[in-house]
Amino acid sequence: EDAAFVWLMTHEPKYLDLTRRLLDASLAFYHKRIAEKTMVNWYCHTRVSALTAYDWIFLDAPEDWREQWGKSMLEHVAQVQPYAGWRDDWGTGRTNRSGYTTGFYGTQNLLWFAGLALYGEGIDDERALDFLVRGHDLNIKLLEHRRNACGDDGGSGSPTLGYAMGAYPWAEFNFLHTWESATGENIAPNWPHVAMFANYVLWCHLPGAREFGYGDAQHTTGQMTRWDMCMHMSNTMHFYAESQPEWAALARYVQGLFPAHYSPTYRGCHHLLLTRMPAAPPASDPGLLPHARHFDAMGQIFMR
Repeated sequence: EDAAFVWLMTHEPKYLDLTRRLLDASLAFYHKRIAEKTMVNWYCHTRVSALTAYDWIFLDAPEDWREQWGKSMLEHVAQVQPYAGWRDDWGTGRTNRSGYTTGFYGTQNLLWFAGLALYGEGIDDERALDFLVRGHDLNIKLLEHRRNACGDDGGSGSPTLGYAMGAYPWAEFNFLHTWESATGENIAPNWPHVAMFANYVLWCHLPGAREFGYGDAQHTTGQMTRWDMCMHMSNTMHFYAESQPEWAALARYVQGLFPAHYSPTYRGCHHLLLTRMPAAPPASDPGLLPHARHFDAMGQIFMR
């Protein structure tokens, strides 16, 4: 993805060639792992990045290469989808499905991105459309599921912060980004619950970036997972600066609880997409919080 972005910015042929070589090597690795009945990766992020890079160089790459790589990638995505009887013949460790009721960062998440990158290109439009529709429907189910989990307080797909504050939010933000890129429509205001995540993080946060320790946690230190919190709050400000300014302001405050803690892992050029973030209101200090709050949809009561 990074090489493809440099190609977009410079149009130096060496970066186009580099991107193609990296994509070829990646795809060969995917097929090798599947042939060995071994998981490519627990997360789908690197394969989403590969599809992004393919999309960015598509118009400038040779037609025969575009067709060959596209068909092969579609075949890989098809191979790693769950199907009837998959438990019997997929082999241990072949895939992480991670459906929409969990993190949605496994193989099912690839459907939307593969369909979006390849539909309408005359390579295998029937399969690409099938992936696009199925991927869209899964993402909508994800948003509905997490909206129910948030209730009127905020929340996530899991009460365990290592999940909720780590990889989980990328499923929502990546869908919102790519929907807007493909259609020109920002649908984030239709799903305001995403912005309320900042309130859940605030209530889970204890001084020194510690947490209460619900579920899998660093129980010896109480340290909070901080992987991508700055980016999650940045995305919140980008998508909700206008429609949910009060939550965007709280997101800016919560971001300040994790100063300069940005993780570059998997994220590539995400920072450059946040064009509306500067318009978000200044950080809103919530002041003294009540002694307790009931997150009924999450099944939790936090007491201080």
